[in-house]
Amino acid sequence: MNRCTWKLLLRSIGRSFGRYLAILAIVALGVGFFAGLKSSYPAMLQTAGEYWEKQAFSDFTLLSSLGFTGEDVTALSARWDNCRAAEGGYFTDAWLSLDGARDVYHIMSLPRKVDLPALTQGRLPEKAGECLVDSHAFTADALGRTLVLESDNDEDTLSMLPGGRYMIVGLAKSPRYISEQRGDTTLGSGQIGGFVFVPAEDFDSEAYHELRLSFRMPGELYSDDYVAARDRLEEEVKSALQERGNLRRRKLRAEADAELADARRELDDGWQEYRDKKAEADEELADALKKLDQAEAELRASERELADNRRELDAAMRDLPYNRGQIASQRADLQAKAAAMDAQKAAALDALRNQLIQAGASDEEIAAALAAAETQIDAELADARRQLAAGFAALDEGAAKLDNLEWSYPRLIAQMDYASGQIMNGWYELTEGRYEYDDKKAEAEKKLADAEQELLDGEEEYADAVKDAEEALKLDL
Repeated sequence: MNRCTWKLLLRSIGRSFGRYLAILAIVALGVGFFAGLKSSYPAMLQTAGEYWEKQAFSDFTLLSSLGFTGEDVTALSARWDNCRAAEGGYFTDAWLSLDGARDVYHIMSLPRKVDLPALTQGRLPEKAGECLVDSHAFTADALGRTLVLESDNDEDTLSMLPGGRYMIVGLAKSPRYISEQRGDTTLGSGQIGGFVFVPAEDFDSEAYHELRLSFRMPGELYSDDYVAARDRLEEEVKSALQERGNLRRRKLRAEADAELADARRELDDGWQEYRDKKAEADEELADALKKLDQAEAELRASERELADNRRELDAAMRDLPYNRGQIASQRADLQAKAAAMDAQKAAALDALRNQLIQAGASDEEIAAALAAAETQIDAELADARRQLAAGFAALDEGAAKLDNLEWSYPRLIAQMDYASGQIMNGWYELTEGRYEYDDKKAEAEKKLADAEQELLDGEEEYADAVKDAEEALKLDL
């Protein structure tokens, strides 16, 4: 710069010295801010690094739809030499109330190795039922008071946190939250009011919900060396996560298949038992119906037989006078035949006697001749007399039967009336039997229908279980 230029510059400054000073002050202020920021950035990084180092800030937070087990934590911790710590944790969003004031909070299991909370007041939880809360959302007045899990939380949340009541014993900050925002949720307004740490034993869960890894990394936090090392390690972590996820899925698949196989066998056994009981019930009902039908046929046959006997008895009583007249007439005919035979014998003997007298036979000769003739006549009439005797005997028997019928008629009528009453009782018992059969049939059909519906419900539940198992075993990382 030559002498002339200096003169012009000094002359220009002199003419607008105030503006020159203002510009000079602005430039000086800008340089000061820049220098401050340039010097404070390393200090801020160092402060943040020291804080995160002290709290064992996690370099990776792993999530899996199938969760993690203690074996996963151990395996991943031992996989890298520079892995400082690995820890599984539980978490959920839930409605909690403090003295009636409710809000949605992010509840986590208290970490012991990674992402350690920084206590600001009070103490750490030492047993189940105690909690450490967000110092941004709560004040010291909350210490000693109790957070209550609201009953309108979903069933999964209520079953996951069976204790339901947590006394506040401390306030803390968490390295997992840098800003004042606490994240989003599907509950309430969509904003989380704060975080709450409870001991891991307060959670009832088969698997960890997340797995946090902390590594010994080169360089300061978020320095180029740190970012490069983390980027290189990220692919290994993803690969290890996929590997453990596949192992977890195969194990859960085997367990699910075993449970489904047991359920299938139980259903098949149930169907076989149902078919056996149905066949048994059908056979019993068929036998009972057959006996009822046989009883009805026997009752109808007894009714017909009784009606036939009654008609025959009534007809015999109506014919009784006529039959007696017939017997009397037949007896008179037989008596007339007997008298005619006696008269014929006497006439023959008288004729022989007269003939012998005319012939001048002596009395001895007449007597002998008559005796011989009587013997001959009796021999000739013997068959006829036997027939007459048989006829009289038959008539006597018939008369006796008629007398017996007339004498026993009232008793026979009484017996038939008793038999009719027995038949009526039989019909009553048959009706009762059919009612009982219908009741047993309806009961058996209801039991079988209920059993069948239960099995069909079981089939539907089994199908849902298969579908749920397929859905639950989807591996999302």
